[in-house]
Amino acid sequence: MAGSAAAASAAATSASVAGTVQVSLSANQFSLNIGGTSLSPDITGDGVSDFPGFDVGTIKKSFQSTGSGDFTSMYRLNAVFDAPGKPGTFIADVLFTFRSTSHGAKNYSYFASIGKFASGPSSQTNSPTSLTAFVPVTFSDARINSGASSNGLLEVRAFNSSKLVHTIQFIRTVFDNATTAAPTADLGTNYPEFIAPVSSVSNTVATSQLSRKIKKLKAKIKKAKKAGNTTKASKLNNKLKKLKKQLKAL
Repeated sequence: MAGSAAAASAAATSASVAGTVQVSLSANQFSLNIGGTSLSPDITGDGVSDFPGFDVGTIKKSFQSTGSGDFTSMYRLNAVFDAPGKPGTFIADVLFTFRSTSHGAKNYSYFASIGKFASGPSSQTNSPTSLTAFVPVTFSDARINSGASSNGLLEVRAFNSSKLVHTIQFIRTVFDNATTAAPTADLGTNYPEFIAPVSSVSNTVATSQLSRKIKKLKAKIKKAKKAGNTTKASKLNNKLKKLKKQLKAL
């Protein structure tokens, strides 16, 4: 089993790509009035939050303007974090508003924006809307660029399904696995999936285990030869060759 695990780890390492790659963020979304899965601030898959002060806010309120008699209802979902020197920076914002005036006029408005306070794209219509864009991000992951602070792009989608259902989705993180600079990426392009390299600790443990097995096997082969059991010695020697190959792959 240990040999198989070592071989699988070696295969994963060789499959890593140096260059523009992506981490797909499966089911990383939250919907107002549906809930379901949570919106996770871990955008590289190492189990660590990449957004300090990350928060998902929901607003459901109705109010009447004093004096004019206008009535407004709002259903809103947003995701924010504390960017350096800019606490409460918007990652995405999506909402629906209904306004009825004292004169009987009724206005519906669907809105979605990404990176709102960073001059990001936005969409406002009188029917459900959807918006997808990259948000520049900075993150640190021990498995990426030796743990150095790296710049990348988070693909975000913000959309309305109806008046009451609004969703923010983190789709994927795109970055360069060979440099800390942000890559030039395209929304319509799929990049190779990032495969985390085998940690040096795991390699050390696997190497140590295989070395011990090889040492014991050599002693058994020597004993079998001394006893004149050439058949057993030959079988053990074949096992020894396989273990040496696994050790070399590490």
